[in-house]
Amino acid sequence: MFGLRRRRIHAIGVDMTRQGIRIAQLAEQGNIPGLLAGTWTARPEQIQPNTEDWYRWATQAIRQSLSSGPFKGKAAVGTLRPDQVVVETMRIQASDDPKADEAVLARLRGPSGQRWTAQDALVRFLQIDQQVSLVMAAERRLIDATLAIMEGAGLDPMAIIPWPQALAACYARFFGRRQSDLQAVVILVYFEPTQTEVVICRHGMPLFARCMPIGTDNLAEPAAIDSLVSEITACKRDLANLLATDHPTRVIFFTAQPEHRDACIAIAKQLQLQAQLADCLAAIQIPTGLGPQLQRNGLDRRACPDGWAMAFGLSLSLAN
Repeated sequence: MFGLRRRRIHAIGVDMTRQGIRIAQLAEQGNIPGLLAGTWTARPEQIQPNTEDWYRWATQAIRQSLSSGPFKGKAAVGTLRPDQVVVETMRIQASDDPKADEAVLARLRGPSGQRWTAQDALVRFLQIDQQVSLVMAAERRLIDATLAIMEGAGLDPMAIIPWPQALAACYARFFGRRQSDLQAVVILVYFEPTQTEVVICRHGMPLFARCMPIGTDNLAEPAAIDSLVSEITACKRDLANLLATDHPTRVIFFTAQPEHRDACIAIAKQLQLQAQLADCLAAIQIPTGLGPQLQRNGLDRRACPDGWAMAFGLSLSLAN
């Protein structure tokens, strides 16, 4: 009898940002990850984010992307971005008791500084240890809007995953595969044009997360690098005050851009940590059959495109 290795197809990851919409679906043959399909659609300048026009455009853009690429099935995972979800590490036990949600919301403020009630927001706990949890809270209307966009595009949303979990999932699958990585604490840095997301995690478990208003648009400025180092150092200190955990061993930058290399090395040097540039597209097999779609959708490695870590992590997030 011959054993046949079937291809495992992951969910469709949908990453909606202020700049546009990136969609990716990964698959595995044996234990070798590959890209099944991926698309990038830039937001038209006349469409303002989080407006009715944006919701209509996003629904249509996702629908068109799905029809233009070899996506399989309808199971999908979306995300909530830093301007949509509040993420805090705090001393509290995970609980299904509504009173626990109320206790968390009493200590949090929304992205615009507003207070939330249990009727306004949903709370999710990730238990880190017996006394500390990573708490994520988001307005119900934003969750409903994200689900409505995905359903309107013909997808079957299986989950909405906050951004720290997506980045941690991407790291764990592609860059944390050694046995020694399973318990190692690392810092993940995800650059975007106007902001940088930072996650401190132990393999696929995010321990602390923060978004900083410094992005690649000003990454070449020494003051921007100093500010990022200061913010990351504060993240390490805040986590240490809450959790007795190992110190981070390295800082992983989700970038393949040559012009970011010097900034990454400078940040890691000031943090006194080993630096690793994590090229997501180099970590997977990309079928040549996608042909002209590669360059059009930002998947041509010769152009060193960034930005796929979030979408890849979303696609992988239901793997376990």
